[in-house]
Amino acid sequence: MNTLSVAASTIDPEIDLLFDFIKHPEHHIAHVHEQYKFEEWGIETTTKVRLNKETVGFPWELYLDVLHPNKGVCNLIEVLTPGVVLASHYEHTSIAKKCIHYRFGFLLKSIRFTGTATLEQIAQIYGRVFDVAAAMAKIPDLNSSQALNILYSNFEKDGQIKELPYQGSFEYDKSVLDGIFRLCKMLSRKYLSLLHLPSQRNRSDIVEFRTRKRYDDYGIENGVDKQKEPDLKHTLFAALPNTARIHLPWAKKTASYTLSIDAPEGSFFSANETHLLSRSDETKPLTELRPEQEDTCFGWSLSAQGMKGSHIDLFIGNARNSLQPLYLSTVHYEIPGRSTMRMAGLALLTSILILVMALSLTREEISNSASVVVAVFALCFAVSPAPKEEGFFSIPLFSRITPAIIIASLCLFIGWSYFGETIPYWNDCGWTVSLAISLALAVKLVMRCCGLMNRFRESSCNRSSRGGLFR
Repeated sequence: MNTLSVAASTIDPEIDLLFDFIKHPEHHIAHVHEQYKFEEWGIETTTKVRLNKETVGFPWELYLDVLHPNKGVCNLIEVLTPGVVLASHYEHTSIAKKCIHYRFGFLLKSIRFTGTATLEQIAQIYGRVFDVAAAMAKIPDLNSSQALNILYSNFEKDGQIKELPYQGSFEYDKSVLDGIFRLCKMLSRKYLSLLHLPSQRNRSDIVEFRTRKRYDDYGIENGVDKQKEPDLKHTLFAALPNTARIHLPWAKKTASYTLSIDAPEGSFFSANETHLLSRSDETKPLTELRPEQEDTCFGWSLSAQGMKGSHIDLFIGNARNSLQPLYLSTVHYEIPGRSTMRMAGLALLTSILILVMALSLTREEISNSASVVVAVFALCFAVSPAPKEEGFFSIPLFSRITPAIIIASLCLFIGWSYFGETIPYWNDCGWTVSLAISLALAVKLVMRCCGLMNRFRESSCNRSSRGGLFR
């Protein structure tokens, strides 16, 4: 109660500034640049935030609100700017409690009683507000389920305080209460991840930090917008999907936002499948922002450039005007002439071997020539879809499973040569099953090679598009 009483009677410039950072970040942040880098099991992001000169000159302690990770999720931040440190767990929970008390202080100051309110009624009303504030101050220390249980034990789903007595005898600022409810709801599920900037004399206008996320974590953000996690086929063969949809929260925190992203080694971005996504309403699905759209309230420019589509640049201006989240969606493919072409050659070689041996040799001769088939087995293991100098991350799933499919077809062929006579109908046409598998695999891989070459040709020229206020 004492803490809340102090909050109601004083102005805390540090908490005030932090709230303004959260509510109006564009007032303090002049520019943000993000550099994305694909790694084998995740995406590394380097974020550089440039603050306004007025903000840098503030004499108070300065905290920069950078992330709101879900509770229970370990989200590591590597700070690259000297003097800037990541707030400890104790610091961010203490600041979260201060924020809650501070906002409840504004609620108390906004209460206006009518002439009919008695002293006993006033005491009960204040007592209930104090009780709710004390309960909400526990939220930063609790896990999500416990915090949400406390939240909805004291608030209705529409944000009104439960069991608040004599509501007809006073008035209050409903926008303050709504802000308190949204703040407590956010702190129930997430925690503040804050960077503590040095004193004014040693403070720089640039704050740079690096984060890493699992590849599929970029799809878990914002509920209905989540991207599918890697399925069983990708998990079995240690392959990651070649699609990426990256949430861009920093684009809405500044009037000037830029992003650059390089394709994984040995890959290129498809220019025709790189888009900026948003939606017109929270109930609508995400759609591509097109240059001709007239209802886009901010400016954007997207270009795929560099050597053969290996680089993407994005600029977004005044995205704070948009109420909906923004995403960058892109697809990367393997550069032609790498694993897909090698696997196509291996599949063709296997098909020719099966055809020649089946037509020119008897079954007994094939059995005696098993060493030739064993040599192809060895070739399957030797011709890796990912030589050491190319890395393993960018190798497509189909290239990874090709040696296993070829080995399976050769096993069928060997089985036919040894045991075909004992199985009806298998004697005459058993070898054609192995040939059909190998040929189908070869055709599929050749078609993929042609598709990759077409996409590569389309992405070889620098392409750019712009829309919204930049039309």
